[in-house]
Parts: sequence; C-alpha cells; structure tokens
Amino acid sequence: MAKYGTGSEEFIYTGDCVMVTGPNLSFMGGTGNPKVRFISRMPATFGMVDTLIGEAVAKKNWATIGMLSEESKKNSASYRSYEREVSIGGSIYRAAVIHSDFYDKRKKKSIDKKIAKDFEAAKAIKKKLAGITYYCIKDAKVAVEKVKLPKYHKLNIDIEEKKIYKKGRPKDGQKEISETRYNLTCNIIADDKLIENLKEEAGCFVMISNVNKDKYSAADILRIYKEQHGIEKNFGFLKDPLIVNDLFLKKTERIEALGFILVISLLIWRLTERCMRSYIKEKEITITGWDKKPTKRPTTFMMTTKFCSVHTLKKGNTRWLSRKITNVQKEYLDALGLSEEIFYTVVE
Repeated sequence: MAKYGTGSEEFIYTGDCVMVTGPNLSFMGGTGNPKVRFISRMPATFGMVDTLIGEAVAKKNWATIGMLSEESKKNSASYRSYEREVSIGGSIYRAAVIHSDFYDKRKKKSIDKKIAKDFEAAKAIKKKLAGITYYCIKDAKVAVEKVKLPKYHKLNIDIEEKKIYKKGRPKDGQKEISETRYNLTCNIIADDKLIENLKEEAGCFVMISNVNKDKYSAADILRIYKEQHGIEKNFGFLKDPLIVNDLFLKKTERIEALGFILVISLLIWRLTERCMRSYIKEKEITITGWDKKPTKRPTTFMMTTKFCSVHTLKKGNTRWLSRKITNVQKEYLDALGLSEEIFYTVVE
C-alpha cells in the first residue's frame, strides 16, 4: 500500500478478542508509543472487564453514540459509551465500555432465569423463617442478623410477638400471660435498582485500543470494529456446503489459485454494489428493489435477478437483444454507468 501513498502508520488492525493477549499487547504497544495501532474487544478472561462494566453502570456517565446502522430500522441498536484508561503490563490503553440497548434474546432469557432463581431463594428463606418459633426476642434478633439475603430481592423482616395465656378464668377481666414466643414474618420486595443494573450490564462489552483519542472517539472505535463483521460476512458463501463439498483440489497451488479467483470475484461483486449505492446517494434517488419496492441500498444479487429475462441473439458477427430493456433494467444500468450495448457489443 506504500506505493499508493499509504504509510504503515495509517493502518488500524481490527481483530476479535482472541487477539488481546499479554504478549500481543506488549508487541503492539500502548497509547503513548504504539508500534501497531489496533482496535479489539477485551475478552472476559481479563478480570477488569466486569469491573469496568460495573463502574460504567454505577456512574451512569454515558456518552451518547446513537445508531450506527446506515438505515433507520425499528430494531437497530442504539449505543452509548463510557471510557477511561487502563494499565496492562506497564502500558496504558484506552478502554471503552459500550452499551447496546438491544441485547439478544438469549441474554434476556438468562437474566429472567437468574432473577426467577433469586426469587425462589427468597421464598425458601421466607418459608424457613416462618417455621421457627423463638423463646426470647434476643434469639429472634440474632436469627434476623444471620439471614443470608438473596442478591436481587429484599426481605423486610419483622419480629412478631405471640402471647400464650394461662388456662382458667381471667382475673380482673384480663387473661394471665403464661409465656411469650416470637416468630419472624417477612415480605419479599424486588430490588429494582439492582435488577435494572443487571439488565444494563448484560448489554455491555469492553473495547480496547491504542489509537489516538483526539483523532478517534469511542464512537469511531466502535464503528471501525463493527466494520470487520461487514468484511467477514462477505466470505460466508465459502462456508456454504454447496460450495465447499464440490471442491476437489489436491495441489496447494490449485487451491491458492481458486482462492485468488474467489477473492477477485468477491471484489467485483462488492464493487458493483458500491457503485450502485454511490450513484443513488449522489443523485438522491431510489431504485426498484425486491417486490417492486423502492430502495436506496440495492445488492448485487438483487441486480442479477433483474436481468434474468435478457437474451442475446447472434447471427454471424451480429448480436442483438431478443426484447427491449425494461425501465427497471435501465435503472440498474444507469446506476452502473452502463448501457444496453454491453449485451451485444463485442470488445476486442
């Protein structure tokens, strides 16, 4: 890339949390003197991850990032961040706690299960306390102090006095008290603040980086990190059994050659998509998408389906189309800067 005027200092390496290890961090360097600039997600194996998330949720000092999706969708996540420096192996790094208001159903189910389990533990404590009678108030108070409270529910415990009267007729209109016993009664109240913090923590993860804070904000770090998913998903077709199961290559050089062809094909595929979207954005128009609905984000696959009806006829050296180009097809050709001549003009 240096041939095109891009120096090594312009690169930011983005990786999954597997990249974040002690030796790798030491090799890449901290924010003061980075040898290799990087952005990654801090793995949960670092004990400070839970500490950072707990600190961010407790302080509530979030900086709003908003939605990063290019399209405004109902289910698009909205982000916010809490950032501070951390020291690892003697070097300083940027740690940004990112909170998403849209955590997946699995996490929500796990949280609900944890709260339900905590409530069942509270009910078990309540039942156990209700079944014990104390002969003096001191013992009852000691029992209250020894109660192991659940994490997400409070127990309002009261000492209830129970008088046992002597048999026989009352004297002076009042029954004589034989003994006094004490029972514990309690009400279970959900700790809404702790539960809310638990749900908030579930939507958090920690980013780590050594890039310049003045040049790249926490929002920029998150945006760059999320771009790797956009790159990786392009290779999803290679994992399709329909593709992989049909590859019968033994020699290394043939496998490499096929890989090169696939990457070039993917590059053309994505370049086609980029050209169409850039044209639409520049002209501030829409194009006919699926089900004849207008769209600003056409895909290459969408485009290919629009030309299934195109047939080229040939007689000698002459070629022509069997039918006229439709308006929808012309929209896509215009977006690509092409004309219908590409179907019947031979380029020598």
